[in-house]
Amino acid sequence: LDAFPDKEFWGSVTSVATIGRTKDRTSTVKQFEVVVDIEGTDPILKPGMTTSNEVIMETIPDVVYVPIESVFEEKGNTIVYRVDGSNAKERIVKTGAKNSNYVVILDGLKEGEAVALRNPKEKPEESLPKGTPAQKPAIRTSGL
Repeated sequence: LDAFPDKEFWGSVTSVATIGRTKDRTSTVKQFEVVVDIEGTDPILKPGMTTSNEVIMETIPDVVYVPIESVFEEKGNTIVYRVDGSNAKERIVKTGAKNSNYVVILDGLKEGEAVALRNPKEKPEESLPKGTPAQKPAIRTSGL
């Protein structure tokens, strides 16, 4: 709930409008009405309250994943740059599912191995905003 951001509710999407509408005449953003059946009840819930939502489409257990910006396509291969100290070595990987932030690594990288967040062959000013870290470790999670 936007009015109570620390309150969290779980539910299931039961319908999504097929046609979006703009909030006002000057907006280019389309809004789609979504109906969610909330699990349980709470007296804090009132008709017409606005919400911020996260829709989980799939949970993938026990996977290694990396930030999507650390995966590159070169010469027909999908690669990451494995970082060891100040050296970055190209490593071919097999990728799986991805979302807007992360990509699952099915083969070619182990949990905890650090990967470059930018292509080390490019000049730094071409790839990442100032202040962005240059590397991050691969992560194993119980769900992505």
